[in-house]
Amino acid sequence: MSGNISRVDYTSDELFFRGLYKEYFHKAVYYANQYLNDYEASKEIVQEAFLTLWERREVLDFNQNIGAYLIKTIKNKCLNELRDNINKLQNVDSQKQTDLILNQRSLLDNTSSLIENKELSLQIKRTLENMPEKMRDVFIMNRDLELTYPQIAAKEGVSIKTVEYRISKALAMLRKNLAEWL
Repeated sequence: MSGNISRVDYTSDELFFRGLYKEYFHKAVYYANQYLNDYEASKEIVQEAFLTLWERREVLDFNQNIGAYLIKTIKNKCLNELRDNINKLQNVDSQKQTDLILNQRSLLDNTSSLIENKELSLQIKRTLENMPEKMRDVFIMNRDLELTYPQIAAKEGVSIKTVEYRISKALAMLRKNLAEWL
């Protein structure tokens, strides 16, 4: 569920949420339904997630990746729904209960969430694109090309301290922009 929707695209909260709803609703229902196998319950959970967003609009940072926040909210609500359903079905329908437990485990397994990984990758890419060029270049040389600080300093014609400074600033920028995943 990636999207380029930004709060600055709209003149009011209401217009912003209309756009957000239009962009994410069907994708979010599909995501929830993969775990709940109940279209109506999935729609209800997504509605609740949007309501949560609306109620928290004053404290949320809409310059961050709101799609990831929405997915995390939906995931938590699905987990709660699955947990409630498992408890209701104790000793009633063992096959249905087994299915619900498997769905719950797949939601708890962070590696199974391709959408979250895609959102994280997109946020990392955006953060790197927004870094000053020299900071980004030094960071990529260190992390992707695995060059040492002295190698980078020699290649860039700067001191090792400058390389250290740029990498620490790049890491701080990544930490700030990826706070919801850390």
